[in-house]
Amino acid sequence: MKSNELLKQSVLFAFSLIVIFLLTACPQPEKYDRPPVITTWYISYTRVVTDGTDIFLYGTASDDGKNLTNLGSGKNEQSAISPDNTRIAFVSRRDGNREIYVMNFDGSAVKRLTDNAAWDVHPAWSPDGTKLAFVSTRDGVRNIYTMSSSDGSNITRVTTNIRNDDSPSWSPDGKQIVFSSELGSALSATVPRLYTINIDGTNQKMISKTVDQHEIEPSWSTINKITYTRSSDADGAQIYTMNPDGSQVTRLTDGAGGWHPNWSDGGSMIVFASDRTNTIRIFTMLPAGTNVSQLILKTGMEFEPDWGHF
Repeated sequence: MKSNELLKQSVLFAFSLIVIFLLTACPQPEKYDRPPVITTWYISYTRVVTDGTDIFLYGTASDDGKNLTNLGSGKNEQSAISPDNTRIAFVSRRDGNREIYVMNFDGSAVKRLTDNAAWDVHPAWSPDGTKLAFVSTRDGVRNIYTMSSSDGSNITRVTTNIRNDDSPSWSPDGKQIVFSSELGSALSATVPRLYTINIDGTNQKMISKTVDQHEIEPSWSTINKITYTRSSDADGAQIYTMNPDGSQVTRLTDGAGGWHPNWSDGGSMIVFASDRTNTIRIFTMLPAGTNVSQLILKTGMEFEPDWGHF
């Protein structure tokens, strides 16, 4: 028995020597880091042009934007990029009244979706791209509606508030909308605050924790955080984030502050407008409010940025 054990140990020892030899004598494959992730930023925005505004698209780090609407007189604003980066919804006064249109990513195939004597503004894509939420005065004060993004059909009223609602943004699962509303304000002093509501119009909740500061322009990210603008006489317009239930309110900007915040796809960055360079320009920052960078260097005023998907 002892001789068998000695034989086994000798064989294992010899095998180990062979493995060591092969590992040291044979060239080993090189270790490679994961390749860098190459992404392209697509940000649509409004730029002041002669006698008005047009929709521009920012595409690369060296790009100062391409005019997509290019009406000359400029009557276009409030752009929103579709989840699949193929279409852009926007508001235009080209036919005399503020209506909602869609166009291809290159500015072609412009199609009018709404046709109403009232204003139709603030389009926002559903996560699956099949619907647009928007604001309309067609039933009196501004309320939130949805419609088909392909042809403007199936218009459905979501809010039925007696005070103005604005700036809808969809939850990541497409089941809710966050919006700004004057609903809780006294008639003598309108103070818009943030609310959420189910897409079928049920379960409306105020999520704002402040009572005397304006909270507007919410943007709901895929990481389930909401960024928005809060303004007061003391601090001016500043950008904040919060959870969808109104908890963990965090201030991101200081000083000149900013407005029109919008999340990048995946919630890794926030794009916003600010007049910190003495004119209104577009900037980006991390969700913690750090690494603030000016995005577009061309002379002019730009605002209402919307981040595409990548």
